[in-house]
Amino acid sequence: MPPSKRRPRVNLPYLIRDREYLRTREVSADHTMIELATPLQVYSAIDDGHFFDGPATDTITVMDFDEKTGNPARPQKFIPRGIGRTVSCYEIGYSGLGPESPPEAFETRDFLLISTFATVLKTVEFFQSPDILGRHINWPFPGNKLVVIPHAGEDENAFYDRNSHSLQFYYYKSGKGHTIYTALSHDIVVHETTHAILDAMAPDLYNAILAESLALHEAIADISAIVQTLLNEMVLFSVDALTGGSENERLAALSRIAEEFGSDMRSKEGKNYLRRMKNNFILRAGKIRNKDDVPLKNRDDPHQLSLVLSGILYAVLEKRMSITERSGGDAFAVTLDKTFIPAARRVARIIFRALEYLPPGEVSFIDYGRAFISAAKSTYSKPQKEEAWLKQEYVRRGVINKEAELDCPPVLAGVKSERVDFGELTNNDKAAIDFINQHRELFNIPDDTGFDVLPRITARKSVGKKAQNELFIKVRWEENETHDPDPEISGKWAIRKGTTMVIDLASGKIISLITTESNAGLTSQRKAVLDKLSRQKRLVKMPEGEKNGETNPVGKIAVTERHGNLRMRGSGRLLHIVGR
Repeated sequence: MPPSKRRPRVNLPYLIRDREYLRTREVSADHTMIELATPLQVYSAIDDGHFFDGPATDTITVMDFDEKTGNPARPQKFIPRGIGRTVSCYEIGYSGLGPESPPEAFETRDFLLISTFATVLKTVEFFQSPDILGRHINWPFPGNKLVVIPHAGEDENAFYDRNSHSLQFYYYKSGKGHTIYTALSHDIVVHETTHAILDAMAPDLYNAILAESLALHEAIADISAIVQTLLNEMVLFSVDALTGGSENERLAALSRIAEEFGSDMRSKEGKNYLRRMKNNFILRAGKIRNKDDVPLKNRDDPHQLSLVLSGILYAVLEKRMSITERSGGDAFAVTLDKTFIPAARRVARIIFRALEYLPPGEVSFIDYGRAFISAAKSTYSKPQKEEAWLKQEYVRRGVINKEAELDCPPVLAGVKSERVDFGELTNNDKAAIDFINQHRELFNIPDDTGFDVLPRITARKSVGKKAQNELFIKVRWEENETHDPDPEISGKWAIRKGTTMVIDLASGKIISLITTESNAGLTSQRKAVLDKLSRQKRLVKMPEGEKNGETNPVGKIAVTERHGNLRMRGSGRLLHIVGR
């Protein structure tokens, strides 16, 4: 294509892996480091005219602050067509960075800002692509602009906060004396960005009592970080060279996140990662199937509980990549582009599309499992191995007793026979309310219960040359449960539940219908969480408002009361990269 016809791009350098392997060359069974020719890569984004000084776009802006005054620091200058005739860039001095560069060479302010911005942007664009969600993501707060703060202050942490509309990345002195910047960990930046994306897709999780709802946030954020690694050829080739082609060692090495941060935080344990997705955690503490199964000790902690779900999803990824590699040939490096990457992309497509199929409200692992299966069925016309693998893992790890528990009830009734105007249904709230009232039984809304209709979503998804337009109708209501965690905070608790209906716009057929799971086990789980938070004195009664815990005292979770019903506000603020 002639240069004049090329679409203009913006080149954004970033770190693809943590810098820990630049500090140590130790190699052992559980300490294998993934060594790259260079940790530096360039994300080439389409220059659509919406890049600004900052760096910033219409929906993402990076902010930095002067350490002495606390005032906003100067933004990074955007240079249109700064590299030749078709490539723009930001003002940054990163030339010469490579495998021999010391870790400190990547710690300049310019690089810190650009690398974090590039990683956030490429993560968002990955989710928005037709291969995954097929739509733009709107942030769940006014202004629709996510603020990214790569140099937020000194602390051993990083987190997403809805109320300040921000991703905050901190830095601190490690036990060995060097500075660790969480913004320079590709895994951590992807993880926190995914929290923001999932909050945009399933905002009810941010106020959930159910531990599994918050654990879902953590598991999906961890898997998102792993997927970005699995889809990177440089990392995969490096793993192969390092492990000598051993399939099991490759998959174990690829399943770890945040090596630099984890090597410091878990140094006393002898670990060089924060969490590992290749695991055998199970929920039940009864009979153990094999010596590797590890019962989960703290089911109420979202970070610990997330390892069960992330372990399930990584097991599905692992099985698909393993059988695809074997079918592709013995030479891993030769078949890489035809085996691991397509296999990882295939499973990732189902994992992340399933998030759109989730019902509103406090969702459980069972709800996600059903959404996964529905997403697989709508994406691929024939039954897929991923569905069977997921069910097997759910049973093996004690999430369910029988595989049939993940089966979605068949849609016995369709929409009314009269022609439905899907355009009107999408854009007109009254039309949507009328439609749901007509099909109230189909949506499983309890009698004499009011409901909220959420904004309808349309998406154009693709797999290869196949494209499918889908309409998502989400309806939400509240049901009461009685819990008495504290004399001052006891009584009826309003629990959000709901249904998501997915319609294929080409045929008008309902392709998925999932209602939030209700069972005694989930009620008991909520009771256990409330009792634990009460013992820890983390629950604080606050005036009712719609700010979702914006004024929560540090480390506290707001409980509000309205019309005699208690509600939790802002529990999602306790989610961060480290469980404490």
